[in-house]
Amino acid sequence: MGAKNIPAIAFLAATISGCLSFAATAQGLVDYKVVDGKSIPVSLTDRPGDPGRGREVVIDTKLGNCLACHQIPALGDQEMHGNIGPGLGGVASRMTEGEIRLRVVDAGTVEPDTIMPAFYRNKGFHDVMPKFEGKTILTAAEVEDVVAFLMTLKEGDGKPVAGLTGNGETGKLNVVSYEPAAGSDLPEVISGYWFQSARTRAIFDDDFENPGFYAVEAGAALWDDADGAADKACADCHGQGEVGMKGVGARYPAFYKPSGKLISLEQRINLCRTENQKAEAWDWGAGELIAMTTYVRYQSRGMPVNVSIDGPARPFFEKGKEYFFKRRGQINMSCDQCHSQNVGKWLRGNKLSQAQTASYPHYGLYFSKMDWPHQIFEHCVEKMRSTPPAYGSEDYVNLELFMAWRGQGLPVETPGVR
Repeated sequence: MGAKNIPAIAFLAATISGCLSFAATAQGLVDYKVVDGKSIPVSLTDRPGDPGRGREVVIDTKLGNCLACHQIPALGDQEMHGNIGPGLGGVASRMTEGEIRLRVVDAGTVEPDTIMPAFYRNKGFHDVMPKFEGKTILTAAEVEDVVAFLMTLKEGDGKPVAGLTGNGETGKLNVVSYEPAAGSDLPEVISGYWFQSARTRAIFDDDFENPGFYAVEAGAALWDDADGAADKACADCHGQGEVGMKGVGARYPAFYKPSGKLISLEQRINLCRTENQKAEAWDWGAGELIAMTTYVRYQSRGMPVNVSIDGPARPFFEKGKEYFFKRRGQINMSCDQCHSQNVGKWLRGNKLSQAQTASYPHYGLYFSKMDWPHQIFEHCVEKMRSTPPAYGSEDYVNLELFMAWRGQGLPVETPGVR
């Protein structure tokens, strides 16, 4: 049930063989035995699982959330099945009840590199959000309910079913790709633009229809407004934004020598405010900061992303890389499992892109607002049930540099549309 071809940090060193007793009563878990490294033949509970309740657990996005990664033809009334994992049509004809149970309990026992969460494990995770610490995703009873439901899926062979995955678009796009930077994990660099629906791409292609341009216009107005105790405008130091800021946005995040740290474009803008304008820094997520960041990045539109990862920036880059590849949270997933190993596949209604930053700040159609990188990072980290760092933290700025570098050479698209 978990994908087999995903190289990531493994929880187990090797596949367990023989008969393993899992003594977990001290942590509140039911004892169970793994037989021959592939099966838990005995139920976790003293009652049979209920397939009706199991169906609800499978659908529930806060419990099983199985449709995020799997197609299940029997649940064709549910929209946007994923295809990261194998289809589950006919799974009960291909696996025994014990084999299914083990994969729900802890698929890593069979496939150490699996992307599938361990639904009945409560330890061995990195940086779990406190409210999930020491807990399992599913109870023993819920595991048995899911197993009971999956055991009803005897028809079909697990192949993709038309209409259940994604937004209905089919066929391979004639994408524009770029050569990856030396040492990149990507075979080719492809803009997130190509992973959007035809309608979304059309909105981006038309500057009059692109709603992100309201932020560009708002930033242009702020550029000429004097502010702070110094009563200075950005234009007083930098002149016309179209000239003074050309290429600047393509270079960030960048190492800032006075602080000895890596800083994002938002942080550089706020440094100008506090040091030169003698004004208060704008809060992360504030409309003014988003507008100014969008305006400055827009002046590099069409220019290649060109961040530096050498010299003093190198240690920060390496930390960002480590963050990208590190499994975290109760869900125990890493950024690369989605955005390197499953590029182009569907995670519920989202076609997985390569996770670059060339479009930011971009307009997110789903919530009808401008998005910036650290906000998206937070969303993903929380979905992994891990503790998200603060906006502007070193973890996020380092990660932003690494992701910008993965898209090195991509034209800046700001304001993108996603």
